[in-house]
Amino acid sequence: SDCYSMKDENVDLRDKIERFQAKVADSESSVTIINDELRREQKEKTDLQEKLDRLEEQSAAFKEQVFAAKNAFEAAAQENLADVEYQLDDALSQLAESQHEAMQAKET
Repeated sequence: SDCYSMKDENVDLRDKIERFQAKVADSESSVTIINDELRREQKEKTDLQEKLDRLEEQSAAFKEQVFAAKNAFEAAAQENLADVEYQLDDALSQLAESQHEAMQAKET
């Protein structure tokens, strides 16, 4: 009877060891899955950060182009305005001269 209970105890211990080993294997599998998921999320984060960096660089370059175009447009507009003002002054001067000549012609 003592041998039988020792045999039963050994079987019970082996069963417990096997269950424990199965739990360990399940835990290791879970850890592997979690690590894989973590690596995937870190890669996604890295990819998104790189994409964000590229977009920020493109945005900065676009802003530079817009400001350069704005400055060029303003410079051209200022030059055209100066030219139109010169032409207006010249026309007004010619008008004044013509009016003066017309007045002199009337007086004579």
